[in-house]
Amino acid sequence: MKKYNLMFLLITFIFLSVSCKKYTMETTDIAEQQRGEYYVSVQPIVVRSDKGEMPALAVIPEVLVERAYERVSIDFIFAEHIFLDDTKARDGIHNLDKISEIARKKGLIKYNDRILYMFFVNAIDGREGPMGMGKQNGNIIFIALGDKLPSGFYGDIKYMQAFVIAHEIGHNFGLIHAVDDPNVPDDVPNLQGDGPFEDRIDPKYSLNDYQIGIIKKSPLLHKK
Repeated sequence: MKKYNLMFLLITFIFLSVSCKKYTMETTDIAEQQRGEYYVSVQPIVVRSDKGEMPALAVIPEVLVERAYERVSIDFIFAEHIFLDDTKARDGIHNLDKISEIARKKGLIKYNDRILYMFFVNAIDGREGPMGMGKQNGNIIFIALGDKLPSGFYGDIKYMQAFVIAHEIGHNFGLIHAVDDPNVPDDVPNLQGDGPFEDRIDPKYSLNDYQIGIIKKSPLLHKK
């Protein structure tokens, strides 16, 4: 009996030790994922045909998007995709206001909460991607990701996709294009300017102090 009890205690100790290590590792992983000073909640909405088929391309290079905002210390929390079934919305026949209203009536979005609603479509106002439209200081963004790099650009397509998303989010945060902003030099890469896609999302270039100050005032940012 004593031998059995000793063996039971030994097995219990080993089990608890493994469980504690596993719990510690999981907790550490979560801490690593949530290391920013701020977070932004994002609800992706993938637009499909009226029959719920052939969804628009929805790719979110999360690590690269966060890298573009590394100097602001933002974690982007992406929820599970939800769907809007409307062929004209998917293919850029409806304008953006019309799509937003359809989504609101279906209960998919709210205009005044602090969640960023990210629509993935095939085209925006009749124009195919890669392109996007982020509502200035608003919480709605439209992304049309092409599956090819624009003419004249080279490199990995993931940088282009990350740039399109991060750039449009910048408009939601209140940023304008570098060419229209005297506080942002337009002769170096910038998230709101020109340059190779990889450089434009590199934290070395992506945002200057003036832009960071604007972003930190955005109601989309949640302080941890």
